[in-house]
Amino acid sequence: MSKTTENSHSTTKKLYTGAVISVIATGLVSTIGTAHANEVEIPLPTTAKTEPALVEKEAPKNTEVKVPTKDEVAELGATAKKAQDDADKAKEVLDQANEKSDKAEKKAAGLKQDVADAQKTADKATPETIQNAEKKVETAKASVPTAEQGVSTAKTAKDDADREVAVHGKTVGTKQAEVTQARNQVATAKTKVENAQKALNGEGLADAKNKQADAIKEESESKQAQEMAQKALDSAKAQNQDHDAQLKQAEQAVKTAQATLESKSQEKETAQTNAEKATADYNQAVSTLNNLQKEDAKATITLAPDFIKAVKEKIAFKREIRTNGDKLSEEYLDSKSDELYDRIVNSQLQNRTLNKYTPSAKDQADETRYDINNLPKEVTDELNYFVADLINQMRRQLGLPDVVLSKSSLEFANKIAKEYVKANWSHAMIDDYRAKGGAGHYAKGVYKAASDYGLKSGYSEAKDKEYMEKGFQPYENSVTNPLYHDFDDADGVYRKTLGEMKEKLYDDLIELVSHKNDYLHTQGILQFDYADEVAYFGGVAQSKSNEIYTTHFITSLRSSHVDGSKWDKTPIVNPLSNTNKEQEIAKVRQTLADAMVARKNAQDKLEATTKAESDAQTTLTTAQAHLSALNNGESPLANAQKVFNEAKDRHDKAVVTLANANALVNNLTASKATKEETLTQAQATLKNAEKALKLAQDALKAEEDKMANLEALASNKAQVVSTAKKALQDAKDNVKQAEKELADLKGAKARLTEVKAQLEKAQAELKDAYKAQNKAKVDYEVKSLAAGQVRTAYETAKAKFEEAETKRLVAQADAKRKELEKAGYKPVPVVDGKGNVVDYTAEKVTVGTKDDKTYQAPAQATNAKAEPKKQLPNTGTKESNLLALLGASVGLLALAGKRKYNR
Repeated sequence: MSKTTENSHSTTKKLYTGAVISVIATGLVSTIGTAHANEVEIPLPTTAKTEPALVEKEAPKNTEVKVPTKDEVAELGATAKKAQDDADKAKEVLDQANEKSDKAEKKAAGLKQDVADAQKTADKATPETIQNAEKKVETAKASVPTAEQGVSTAKTAKDDADREVAVHGKTVGTKQAEVTQARNQVATAKTKVENAQKALNGEGLADAKNKQADAIKEESESKQAQEMAQKALDSAKAQNQDHDAQLKQAEQAVKTAQATLESKSQEKETAQTNAEKATADYNQAVSTLNNLQKEDAKATITLAPDFIKAVKEKIAFKREIRTNGDKLSEEYLDSKSDELYDRIVNSQLQNRTLNKYTPSAKDQADETRYDINNLPKEVTDELNYFVADLINQMRRQLGLPDVVLSKSSLEFANKIAKEYVKANWSHAMIDDYRAKGGAGHYAKGVYKAASDYGLKSGYSEAKDKEYMEKGFQPYENSVTNPLYHDFDDADGVYRKTLGEMKEKLYDDLIELVSHKNDYLHTQGILQFDYADEVAYFGGVAQSKSNEIYTTHFITSLRSSHVDGSKWDKTPIVNPLSNTNKEQEIAKVRQTLADAMVARKNAQDKLEATTKAESDAQTTLTTAQAHLSALNNGESPLANAQKVFNEAKDRHDKAVVTLANANALVNNLTASKATKEETLTQAQATLKNAEKALKLAQDALKAEEDKMANLEALASNKAQVVSTAKKALQDAKDNVKQAEKELADLKGAKARLTEVKAQLEKAQAELKDAYKAQNKAKVDYEVKSLAAGQVRTAYETAKAKFEEAETKRLVAQADAKRKELEKAGYKPVPVVDGKGNVVDYTAEKVTVGTKDDKTYQAPAQATNAKAEPKKQLPNTGTKESNLLALLGASVGLLALAGKRKYNR
């Protein structure tokens, strides 16, 4: 491409058009859209989207236009509709041409850059450079065997260490078995001691005495029952002659029992209905809650119950220290603090197994990949909302209030991430910090970002300076990942989709609250040690340097840091934290709890009424049986005799049981000395078993300590293997990179020729796209202008027709008025919607006595809407010659002349 042509692409291009078209009679329709858009000189293309209008309007001429007819207006409406349809289609063609032009421009620009890059490579591809590149390949290849030997040596050392761990593991297993056996022996000995002690304490005797007491009670009650049965028998004998009286009493008893049964049955039926309703309400509440929770599906984090309990106790312990710390002993404070620390770090491991990231359908469908170091604001905002919501989910489970999300929250972490990128955060920097006894944070960058807000660190100025040099800082929790350019895109940029970023942030957040023995990061994320302060969300961000991909969680920010600073403390709404939905769910949960109570009460009531109905039925059955017996001539005396016999049998058995119980008590009180001797022997056995257990536990601990040392050594060997593998991979990567550079140099000229040809072709395609684009713009502007002017003509014609029609109706109404007045009627006007009198109705004017009977026409309501004699349709389909009548009133189209472009 020539320099002139290159310059033309960066120049603002303008297209000018001239000639004006006049509408001549009925030739208008065939004239629309015939501008000569193909007559274009294109040494330099232009973009039709930004250039001035290609068609100029002519000022309308004031010409007398006759009043159109109804049919002519309809025809002109149809023409206006067709002209608008043509303009709409031309707009679609223009939009397509614009899109094609944009793509062609981008393609040409990209190839232009490719040519420049290829030219640079070709310029460097001298024989000397190629020779140096070949030497670089040889040097890189020579380092691979050394790295491979390093991996082999490291693996051998690791295998030896693993073997020692495995061998010693058997020893530990043996010791564990010995401890288990000793524990079992202690448990057995304890049981024997407890049994002997119970026997000595007379617990067996107590049980026997309880049974003796029960037997005494039963003997007494059965004796009383026998005496009552005897009295009933005596009474039955005395009343044996009064059968009629007994029959009447039995009949009344049956009636009473029937009434009671009906009442209890009705109560049971009501209870059954209430129970069914309560169950239905309960099921509905369950269903409603399930549906709400499904609708609210999003990424969630569930903390382990043991962890929650331990943290809540830690919060209460801190509160106790704040209120009564001066009254608590150092021993209590130390032991309690150690206990809670151990419980938290041990239980936090459970958090990892309870949680797994589940992406949303929206995030899965979005395949847009973003540069980690240059994310759009809408993406960083969404990630901040996402992480803030997850943190608040965890804090709510711990009984803590939400962190405060503000405008500053959406900025701070991103500023810190930018500092990491500017410093090109590296392993060497981390190693330097740790060599000084520090930590793996770019503290200088963190402090710099914090200074923009005037945040307080809580340390002295001297301490801040010391910490900055060691990688310590008070705000950030981060996760670093060794990540070189192997994972970058072809252009050297590391990208992820929004869903991938959310998954990474989720996993890292879980890691920070569930890592083994990592109290500091867990507390740093959740801030439960500072429950008395307001927690502010400092934001979340990501950064990618040449060596490290880092996720930044700014969660250790509290009121003591932000008070008196520039930090915006005004809360903003997190769109992911649907407070209304959470309140609705809480309300439904309460409804469910109420429904559970109501269902339980209803079930209890149903059971009670069911039993009452059953008892009433039994009473009725008994009364009916008694009545039946009386009616059948059975003797009450026989029944009384039967009851007495049963009572006597019961008492006889009770006497025997009491005698046996007395004998058992006597036996248990006879062997106290023997029981004391048994207890002494059991206690001695227990003491020996406990000593054996202590020895076994000490031996196990010694072997476990040795095992821990062996495992640590094996872990170090494994790390050496990992480092060696990384060195080997780096060596191989260096070979690939050197070979690629050599291949690029050798193929530089061919590549340059290839991309030049592609660029030439793309420029030709771009030229064609510009030409089609300008042609489409001319066509659209011509047709759009035509549509507007025809529409104006149609609206003008329609207005003139309606005006003329109104005048005709008014004149006709006035004539009718005069005729009515002449005939002796009182005209009543009829007014249309615009206030014009368009008709009159008759009202007879009469003079006479009250007995005169004269016809009077019924008056019609005034202000009624007059129906015109002719209706005007909006559109029609026939071609009209009305344009010839109205053509002089509007200036329509300008024919496009030959287009020329500004260089």
